[in-house]
Amino acid sequence: MEKIFIQTTKSVLLPVCLFLATPYASLAESPINSKEDIINIITNISQWMYRVFFIVAVFYLLWAAFAFLWSKEPTDASKARMRVFYAVIAIVIALLSTAFSSIINSFLSS
Repeated sequence: MEKIFIQTTKSVLLPVCLFLATPYASLAESPINSKEDIINIITNISQWMYRVFFIVAVFYLLWAAFAFLWSKEPTDASKARMRVFYAVIAIVIALLSTAFSSIINSFLSS
């Protein structure tokens, strides 16, 4: 089941990443001309990371909840607990991405 989830995530995220990178691939000159451009790019990347990690964490929490409900063996329940732990880690990474963006923005703007 985890392999299916990972494969599905890869098959969804790869085309999205390629689609987002396409407009910049055809430019002859650099899109970065000032500090504000760097700040905007870092802010956009951190916002995307925030959204993606939260969406993945919500689906992972739902998966863990259903695993808890349907667990018949203690090993299944422990796997579900680990999934909850991984979802919490994803939420922490999402929150850190916004903090990282703020730190970089304050460093570049000073």
